[in-house]
Amino acid sequence: MIDGILISSRDITERKRREQKLKQFREAVEQTGHAVYITDTDGSIEYVNPAFEEVTGYSEDEVIGDTPRLLKSGEHEDAFYEDLWETVRDGNHWENEMVDERADGTEIVLYQTISPITDSDGESQKFVAVARDITERKEYEQALETTQEKLRQIIDLVPDLIFVKNREGEYLLANETTADFYGMAPEDVEGRHETEVIPSVEDSEEFRQDDLEVIESGEPKFVPEEELTTADGETRILQTKKIPYQVPESGEDAVLGYARDVTEVTEYQHKLESQRDNLEILNQVVRHDIRNDLQLVLAYAETLITYVEPEGEENLDRVLDATRDAIDITTTARDVTRVMLHSDVELRPVRLRPALESEVDGVQSNYEEALVRIDGTIPNIEVPGDGMLESVFRNLMKNAIQHNNKEVPEVSVSVTQEDDIAVLRIADNGPGISGERKDKIFQQGEMGLDSEGTGLGLYLVETLVDRYGGSVYVEDNDATGAVFVVELPLSA
Repeated sequence: MIDGILISSRDITERKRREQKLKQFREAVEQTGHAVYITDTDGSIEYVNPAFEEVTGYSEDEVIGDTPRLLKSGEHEDAFYEDLWETVRDGNHWENEMVDERADGTEIVLYQTISPITDSDGESQKFVAVARDITERKEYEQALETTQEKLRQIIDLVPDLIFVKNREGEYLLANETTADFYGMAPEDVEGRHETEVIPSVEDSEEFRQDDLEVIESGEPKFVPEEELTTADGETRILQTKKIPYQVPESGEDAVLGYARDVTEVTEYQHKLESQRDNLEILNQVVRHDIRNDLQLVLAYAETLITYVEPEGEENLDRVLDATRDAIDITTTARDVTRVMLHSDVELRPVRLRPALESEVDGVQSNYEEALVRIDGTIPNIEVPGDGMLESVFRNLMKNAIQHNNKEVPEVSVSVTQEDDIAVLRIADNGPGISGERKDKIFQQGEMGLDSEGTGLGLYLVETLVDRYGGSVYVEDNDATGAVFVVELPLSA
């Protein structure tokens, strides 16, 4: 007969909890994308997770019992590994980038964290390593660094000043040209305040005001002329553009500037302006004083016609002709000067018929020995021009008469419309123009035939026709002589 039952029980809840945690930890390690491996204190590998196999190319069977030395690439010195083992064996945490080698021989960059696993007494029992593959990131960083170096080389090769300054006036970037102006190297300029770099205090204060204006307003600023004193004490003139800029790394506000040294160009422009002023004065002298005196000589000479003896008439005619020619020269010189002084005039539609008819009448009255006529009807059209358009017609007709060797110079003027172009032909019965001279007859100072003319008239013609968007050239006349052809676009 059984008097009772003895029941013995033991609480294993804590053990089950630990086993569950270990199971969860192992599942997490198995699924993580980082390579994880565990070694004993001698460095023999006891465990690797699937990510280790994928990252290194080695299978679990190939590495268990081996050491991490099988990943060694030869990139690091022995001291690197000695520091690693000394750190972890002392119970400390070690982390760094390491260049290793995969099973196929290719290099990989791993960011590794190695920590000791200790017992209750703090003694190291094993080492666990977690490695993150950062090969692609390092390649990107290297490519970015290479690109930045190339960009820096380009910036340093630019002959203009390129610089970046923050709100406090510190140079964040200065290319070689900028540094050269201050007698320094780029690395000596960058990181320093502009007051430490710019030799002139006045320059520094003026530049500072512009910089802050751009940063505060967020709007670019163009400075057509500003003076900069170099380290050698030389004053240079810069043309500067400053734009707001945000530093990528910090997001702080800054100003990006690029400046071109325009000292020589500016001095040349000032010289041209001075010459232009002198030319204006000369034009006034020619237009008023000399021309008025010549008109007076002509008027008095004409009054002598009835008083001169027959044997002196030829000499008087020469005086009159020379005076008229001189007046014509002053007129042409005046027109050329006007073109040179006012090259940016605004064009307007000009009715061709009245402008041309008026000049034909004027030339005919001034050259009574010649026959000037209009062939056909001038179309009722408009061409772009200004107050100088009539000079084109007048100079071409005068040229046809003055360089004519016939007893009665004949000049015929005709106009046709070809699509959207007006074609003006001025034909004469003179000796014509040789082929080699047709190409250069419109050059400045080129004289027609063997005359004593200045050649300014035809130069003026081409200059004006070009201004009006047209062209002028010379052809042979059917029988004898030359035909000057002017093509002008019709006004829209």
